[in-house]
Amino acid sequence: MLLLFLSSYNVPNQQEISMIHTIPKRCFLVLKTLLFLTLTVVLTAATTAEVAAQAKVFNADGQELNISNTVQTVAEVDSLALVAFYNSMRGDTWLDNTGWLVDPVAFWHGITRINEIELPSGDREFRVTRMEVFPNDNNMTRCGYLPPELSDLEYLQFLEMGRQFVCGEIPAEIFDLEFLVRLRLRGSFLTGEIPWDAIANATSLARLELEQNELEGPVMTPAIANNQRLARITLDENIRLTGSIPNEILQLENLERFGADGLINISGPMPDFSQLPSLEVLEIQFSNFDPGPFPSWVQNMGGSDGIERLALHETNIQGEIPQWIIELTNVSELKLGGTGMGMDMANFPNMSFLPALRRFRIWGGNFTGELPSWFGDMDLERLWISYTDIGGDLPGDVFQNLTSLTLLKMRHNQFTGGLPPQIQSISGLDYLAFEYNQMEIGDIPDWIGQNLTGLSKLYLGGSGVTGTIPASLSNLESLTHIRLQHNPDLGGDLPAWVWNLDLNALDISYTSINVGETIPSQLQNHPRLQKLGLAGLGLSGEIPSWLGDMPFLRTDGTRDWHPYISLADNNLRGPIPASMGNLQTIDSLNLANNNLEGDIAMFANLGSPNEGAYLLGAFDVSGNPGLTGAIPSNMMNFYRMRVFRFDGTELCMPAGFDTFLASVLENGGRSSLTNRLMPYASVTDPETMQFCVTSSIDDDLELNPYIFRLNNNYPNPFNPTTNIVYQIPFDANVSLTVYNVMGQRVATLVDEYRPAGNHTVMFDARHLASGQYMYRLQVGEMSMTRKMTLVK
Repeated sequence: MLLLFLSSYNVPNQQEISMIHTIPKRCFLVLKTLLFLTLTVVLTAATTAEVAAQAKVFNADGQELNISNTVQTVAEVDSLALVAFYNSMRGDTWLDNTGWLVDPVAFWHGITRINEIELPSGDREFRVTRMEVFPNDNNMTRCGYLPPELSDLEYLQFLEMGRQFVCGEIPAEIFDLEFLVRLRLRGSFLTGEIPWDAIANATSLARLELEQNELEGPVMTPAIANNQRLARITLDENIRLTGSIPNEILQLENLERFGADGLINISGPMPDFSQLPSLEVLEIQFSNFDPGPFPSWVQNMGGSDGIERLALHETNIQGEIPQWIIELTNVSELKLGGTGMGMDMANFPNMSFLPALRRFRIWGGNFTGELPSWFGDMDLERLWISYTDIGGDLPGDVFQNLTSLTLLKMRHNQFTGGLPPQIQSISGLDYLAFEYNQMEIGDIPDWIGQNLTGLSKLYLGGSGVTGTIPASLSNLESLTHIRLQHNPDLGGDLPAWVWNLDLNALDISYTSINVGETIPSQLQNHPRLQKLGLAGLGLSGEIPSWLGDMPFLRTDGTRDWHPYISLADNNLRGPIPASMGNLQTIDSLNLANNNLEGDIAMFANLGSPNEGAYLLGAFDVSGNPGLTGAIPSNMMNFYRMRVFRFDGTELCMPAGFDTFLASVLENGGRSSLTNRLMPYASVTDPETMQFCVTSSIDDDLELNPYIFRLNNNYPNPFNPTTNIVYQIPFDANVSLTVYNVMGQRVATLVDEYRPAGNHTVMFDARHLASGQYMYRLQVGEMSMTRKMTLVK
């Protein structure tokens, strides 16, 4: 039977599915909020009052149940599939795994809906229909993998995980789920190709959200035309996707949103998206389409209602912005610009004629002149102007009228003068950024702390800031991001109140701010930190090991998408802690011009949470003459690299590294985030450095100098075998042993005399239980230990 229940994206029954095939998608999107499947789910009662409910549970009549009074159990097939999910996703390492494998399924964190269904036999059972497992946080701490057993959750309609350590490939079996409506796996580390053939045949799939992963292969295939139910496709920032967007996408009459932001390796013409009658949002900025003039079809987008959100900047569009752009009267967000665009701002279309416009961005391009007065006539919530030649003093009258702004971001332009005091009237401002213009701000005005009390982000880097950080900024209790770098006349002590903030970003590089003689220990109390700049502050001492143990996780939004650490131009000494190699999602690490010593073997997997996912974009250890040994050959896999410098060291290059450096200049010089040629693309000249000494050993492994090193095992996690590679600098007795988490030795892999060089040992763990193990290499007084995970 059909139940009327107002809830979006409910699972359709077989009768409804047959209806879906005969009605337009827009009609279906309305109808599905009224049709509720007679879903049956069984739930086990909680045994303790302390357990908090997670899932909403509904019976076959659409009534929400009081789960504390429910005594049944979820269908066994669902329970087993969820256990497989928990094990494969390393649930024992989640920050929050409340209820899993202990309490009833309805109390498992992330299981959000359970429904009662009526089977063909007339029996009823409770089934899981929604898994919104950690949609918006970094709950996972290590790579987990989507198991094929998810296809056993045959009534699942919603699967959502965002900004997690989800690694490996997307199992094609997921798309066999007959009622799956939404798959959201954004902001993770998925690799491999997108299974387009399976997606094309997904029965109910309406939303496919795969942005911000490491997916590769064809950006899309013509098979996509077979799935007429798709209303949303987002592929943003999967920079390894290649090929062209096929014209078959234009057959998706119900497509409402398409995102292809940051696809720098695609090619081909930009499709005529005006042929999509339901399209409301098109975001294809920073993608590499064939060059051409501003597409005339833009004025016909979105059918009778018109396009609502449009982002076309940095897509190789050439020439001026046409005046007819102001005819897009329904557009609420508009982003234009790019290295091929340009015009004098005196001739720029008057965007105040767009009554619905709330978010406006000009990014890149040869735009010149000053801001027109009509900027103050817009009713904007967000305003970005970046990487242009727009300049002159900022007109205060414009900001006097923009009182609805929550974001004001002016970076890398030619603006001069100071901060207009009229900005203080924008009381709801959350994000204030004036960086790298030609401004001379002088002392940070007190009105920022007195009147902009909701501010969470303050970016004034490279803007002529002087004096000290005023006490008035202590009123900004929501402040999480502080970037004041490249202001050499800004000094005084870093105020103590800064350490009371929930810091996400702190960059005071190349200022005269005093933080003490060593790297401040207070930093380790800020686990949400993603951006740290302490360069050029005269710091001494060693790099503390706790710094490498901090997460530095990338989070939602491109402004936090590239975590970095800059400790360059200090007096840091000693070896680099091995823990610094644990920074799995770091984009940039700058340790240049210090007195560091030893090898850099710990960086073999820097910025790489999983095989196939390589996030590191900038690496600089130049000017440290005490650094010796080999550059890890694994670093040649880093396809995002734009800076790699090691001159002024005794580091040597593995075979083929000169070719890698050449590719960095050719490809890595283009930002992986913005598809923009960056002025700081830089590598060490390989002709000024030495290749590593070559050696030939029985195991016929790679060319390397002889050092003491224990590599990460591969694969990891594994089942049941994995390989362990180690290297020793001289002939010696070698001990390689494996321990469980209790410290008990479970295997001895090597206990014999071995020659200098590289060696590989296979570890067979078929007799051991799933879990974490440690393996330890010892040669004389030298030892090294690493971790590995067995998943059966």
